[in-house]
Amino acid sequence: MRKKIIALLMAAAMLLMVFSGCGSNASASAAASSAQTAPSAAEASENESAEAASPAVQSAPQTIADKMSGSEASAEESAEDAEEVPDNGLSGENIRRTYTEAESLPLTDEPITMTAWDYLVPPVMATQSIVDYGKDGLVYKTLQERTGITLDFTTANLLTATDDLALMVAANEMPDITFAFGMFYSGNMDDLIEGDIIVNYKDYEDVMPNMFDIVNNNPDIARNMLTSDGNIALAPNILQYLEPSAGPCVRQDWLDEAGLEAPTTVDQLHDVLTAIQAAGYAQNPLWVNTTGTCSLESAFNVAYSGGANGAVGGFIYEDGQVKYCVTMDGFKDYVQLMHDWYTEGLISPDFITGSSAGNSATTDEQMKAVFFNTSVHGLTDLSGLIDGAVVTPVKRVVMNEGDKNGFDDAGSSLVSKGGAAISGNNPDIELACRLIDYCYSDEGILLENYGVEGESFEYDENGEPVFTDLLLNNPDGLDFTIALIKYTSSSPTSVNINARNYMGFSQEQIDACSLWLHDADVSLSIPGSVWDMDAQTEYNGIYTDVSSMVATYCLQFITGERDMSEWDTMIADVNTFDIDRMVELYQTAVDDFLSRS
Repeated sequence: MRKKIIALLMAAAMLLMVFSGCGSNASASAAASSAQTAPSAAEASENESAEAASPAVQSAPQTIADKMSGSEASAEESAEDAEEVPDNGLSGENIRRTYTEAESLPLTDEPITMTAWDYLVPPVMATQSIVDYGKDGLVYKTLQERTGITLDFTTANLLTATDDLALMVAANEMPDITFAFGMFYSGNMDDLIEGDIIVNYKDYEDVMPNMFDIVNNNPDIARNMLTSDGNIALAPNILQYLEPSAGPCVRQDWLDEAGLEAPTTVDQLHDVLTAIQAAGYAQNPLWVNTTGTCSLESAFNVAYSGGANGAVGGFIYEDGQVKYCVTMDGFKDYVQLMHDWYTEGLISPDFITGSSAGNSATTDEQMKAVFFNTSVHGLTDLSGLIDGAVVTPVKRVVMNEGDKNGFDDAGSSLVSKGGAAISGNNPDIELACRLIDYCYSDEGILLENYGVEGESFEYDENGEPVFTDLLLNNPDGLDFTIALIKYTSSSPTSVNINARNYMGFSQEQIDACSLWLHDADVSLSIPGSVWDMDAQTEYNGIYTDVSSMVATYCLQFITGERDMSEWDTMIADVNTFDIDRMVELYQTAVDDFLSRS
């Protein structure tokens, strides 16, 4: 069961981002919001997969806490699946909970109204299925009924939410409770706490036993929730599991016709590419994005891309040290490989002017290649676009058979984007904290993730919650993802049980999950970082100049405009910038993050 759930978790990470994360200027986690997170390969990946996943809620005889703590049965299942889905310390990590009780409801007998704020994506607004979250959203409507607290909502548009929130903060006219605050505010949270614009949840630990049970029993989660000054500014969306959301794929129909096996090593991939090219299936069979990356750099134990905008030159974390990849042998070896394969015609001569961005190809580019990257959601978009085309996910390619990949696409923090903030002007801060804490109880987690029993979900014969046709075959014609937002919480201020998001996905998507995680040990990924504003400004100034220079050089090396014999010239030019200081700043930010408790 666990194997299937884990697979399902990753299946729609990219789709989910559209509804819960895409388009915001938020940093990668609540902790990072205390000072904007500097760009790094690991943290860019974290942003992309921030909404990635957790296993399904279990009902009686297991409580949600039992499931999350790992029962004897689930431990046995984990052992059985260990070979296929390794426990690498990040992906597959459980949340420990020991306290699960909700307060007696309602929370107040006296009528009280609090203003509240949350956002909607344009596709939901277009359907008019939600106009006012407090009246049309099942979770918020039920939360009011149960707690006795009326929530007077402002329902914001994703496209204007960042500007709207900035104005409210600047004027100190925050709603009493702002849900998804961390999605749209990337300034210094400690300054807001010091100015009494938002509250420090640590001051109200005694009335928030469920949330602080998670904080106190899970040091890694606590580390990601704390600000630079050790405050807790946001009540976050906590992911139980981190799972990749994108990875390599092949045109399986071409492989089958040519009698080829899916490649697992760099040499095997070369053989496949040349065979496909010789057979005439694809003129340029390897897709490479406009910056020169295609996921193969991980086989060389380096990060080629370093920032959220695909800047060239990333970082790894090895033996407790942050290392800049451009000066490493593996980085040169990757660029040399891309140059060699470009010269052989395996890469399109027009890849630099392609329409792709980030690390995902466009449909046209993908279907002209045999090996390319795509999101889990993209798998179903591609197969069938061309008669007979079959797109199949494959494991990340390594250098030698049996090697472990030091990266995955899952990120490193279980604390995702979003997070609710309570205004310092709230008329009853303690009551608002108790309402938030309810969302981290067993009852609250079930409500946030599945909605209301008998309406949006029922229990199956195994006592597990399953969605009703209200979501799966909505009578009003709502797409599943839109129905999910209307009848559950797409980015809960709670524990995110994201298995519920992925019902109805294809077997190809399910298969992709375990394949892309299979050989990853994420040992080289940056564990996290926390920055003060001055350090980040200094770092960004150096990194922007360095990455721009490296990007220009590398594209010239790949295309042959510059000869690889000039590599040392590039390194000398890079060293004219203070890259030692850049790495020192990043190291300090990582050390500060790891020292928080």
